Amino acid sequence: MTIKTTFLTASRDDIIGLAQNLAQQLRPEALTNRSKAVLWSNSGSLNAAKSLLAEEMARSLEVAFTPNPFRHKPHSGYSTAGHPFKQVQFYDIMFPHLAAWQYRRTQQYRQKQKISEALMQQKHGGIIFIHNAAQAARQFHPDIEMKILSRRRIRDFFNPVARFMPSFTESHLEQCGLRNEYTRTMERLGDSRWMRLHAITIHNPEIFKPDFIRQLALAQAFDAGYRESPPPWDDACFPVPIGS
Repeated sequence: MTIKTTFLTASRDDIIGLAQNLAQQLRPEALTNRSKAVLWSNSGSLNAAKSLLAEEMARSLEVAFTPNPFRHKPHSGYSTAGHPFKQVQFYDIMFPHLAAWQYRRTQQYRQKQKISEALMQQKHGGIIFIHNAAQAARQFHPDIEMKILSRRRIRDFFNPVARFMPSFTESHLEQCGLRNEYTRTMERLGDSRWMRLHAITIHNPEIFKPDFIRQLALAQAFDAGYRESPPPWDDACFPVPIGS
């Protein structure tokens, strides 16, 4: 059973709370399986808080790591309490600094190499966070995929990496059934800097506690009956870059 859900967050604190909740809902035995770490794929906009979410999850799991771990490639953090040990790896393996034709030809091969390296480096149970390589990560059957999208800002048009990565628009909100919620939140806050559109696909529900999965499954069934537009996890809801 695959569980899919889409929702908005409005602040940095919302994202930290989301990370803490996701960490708390993971089953302990899913994090202590030495033969299969949780493979977690995050993708989305530039500076959309993908790293913040992963780092806050690691902190909630009492894992110690170097500040800005995604800038240290590769980097592992280890649990500071409890046994057996938990190991969390942080990999950001996007390669955007190539011409389009070079990117199409090389990125899948190189990203798969990096993911293979991460799997080989995992010596304990825990989580491997793979960022900005969603299509390559799917070849390794991730337990969960997340897209975290922000609105395009004017300065992003002058940043080739930001232009390359996806963002969300009001039409995407409409398709995902979140337009009214977005409008209400904007009226309350008046600022969209920290507004994020999240799409979560859980391929392996066994990594989470049963009550959490049951609640998500009920929400998914409700959404499927309520929405006339495409379901929120359809690709139509998200602008997808090359190789996403």
